[in-house]
Amino acid sequence: MTQRKRKGAARHGAPRKISAHNLNSVKGTRHQRDDAGPTAAASQRDARWFAAHSGEDTYERPAFPGEWPTVTPPALPPGCTCDLALMVAVLQLEPGVRVRRPYWALGVLA
Repeated sequence: MTQRKRKGAARHGAPRKISAHNLNSVKGTRHQRDDAGPTAAASQRDARWFAAHSGEDTYERPAFPGEWPTVTPPALPPGCTCDLALMVAVLQLEPGVRVRRPYWALGVLA
C-alpha cells in the first residue's frame, strides 16, 4: 500500500513557507480588513518603511491611534510613576506579507 502525500505538505526537512493564506489561519496574527481606517494607514506606512529599508525584516514603531482598539493596558502597581506606550513590532515575512504584534512599553516619568 502506498501512502499519498498530502496536498501542500512540505518535503521532509524543507521549511514550510509562510504565506498570507497561512497567516489567516493563525489566530491573532491578522487584523480584520479595514481599507480606510487606522489599520490601513499603518499597513501603508509599514510598506513604505520596508521599501526604504530593503535589508531589514523587522522594526518597531508607536501604534497609530485606533489601530489596536481592543488592546487594554496592564494594571500598574499603586504608586507607580510609570508611563505606558502602545508599541507595535512589525515583522516582514516576504514583500507584502507582514505580521504586527502590539506590546506595552514602560517608561519611568521623571
